[in-house]
Amino acid sequence: MPELISQAEYSRRRGVTRQAVSKWVKQGTIPIDPETKKIDPAAADAALEANLDTSKQRDSKPGPVKARAPKGEGDNEARPESTLTKARTQREIIQAQRAKVELDLLQGTVVKTQLVEDSTFEAGRLFRDQLRGLPAKLAKRLAVAATPVECSEILTEEIDLILGELLRNLQEVPVDAGPDS
Repeated sequence: MPELISQAEYSRRRGVTRQAVSKWVKQGTIPIDPETKKIDPAAADAALEANLDTSKQRDSKPGPVKARAPKGEGDNEARPESTLTKARTQREIIQAQRAKVELDLLQGTVVKTQLVEDSTFEAGRLFRDQLRGLPAKLAKRLAVAATPVECSEILTEEIDLILGELLRNLQEVPVDAGPDS
């Protein structure tokens, strides 16, 4: 003989309200013992699994799935379809975001972070090397300069050349043509 429990006990075990269990009983979703009006939990769980199978519901009745009511409104029935709806919505959002990023990459409105980092590192390395080479490059010219103003002009001219090259290098960040390359 299977274990029989009250509707209230079954609602506690399922974590739903007594009203939800009562509704399932009235709708015939879960069976009850006709004599005692009690529930066999194993049979009720199996019936719920069969009746709440979202793939069967979606195949028989296409259309939008109702979203779960906010907590405190209505009963606390388990609604796996609301989880499915959330998952589908999340998937659609991610696909839309991915498509936007791919479009931005193709249009050249954004570039990959790694390309910018690599290009910036290379430009910085070149800038450092040019600055370190200044003393050796300018030593003879500065030694023959007659005045401090002339030394300043020589240094300013060379620094401006280096800064101009740095700017050109930073502006020439390679644009990646696709999301997978």
